[in-house]
Amino acid sequence: MIKRKFRSHPRYFIPNGPLSTSPIVNISGKGKIRVDMVFAAGSQNGADNIRYSVQKVVDACPTTFRGSEHDVLVTKLTENSIFFDVRVWTLSENYWATYYDVHEGISRQFATDGIQAPKPAEISVALKQ
Repeated sequence: MIKRKFRSHPRYFIPNGPLSTSPIVNISGKGKIRVDMVFAAGSQNGADNIRYSVQKVVDACPTTFRGSEHDVLVTKLTENSIFFDVRVWTLSENYWATYYDVHEGISRQFATDGIQAPKPAEISVALKQ
């Protein structure tokens, strides 16, 4: 971090690295913003069942845009888990409300629909005596 003093203002901070050389887009000033979230559930539940539960929550969230495409996409498969990227559109001033509403809603919906969390990986340990 480089500190510079100028007459018009006591101090400016100029970041080093990618932040100072990359373009910065002010997404908060555009009015409409996308909320990106990642959720995981146990693979024993099935991708279609998980997607259906997540979609119900996204559709019921009062702060998401009704006319916009919301994404519920499988992004990673492991032995015990299915990961979903969930992307919804809202107003920039509703970003955090949407984020927390969807998280709470998914927690409740998974419990209602019997969607289980990923099972921990089993580890076999052999001890030599």
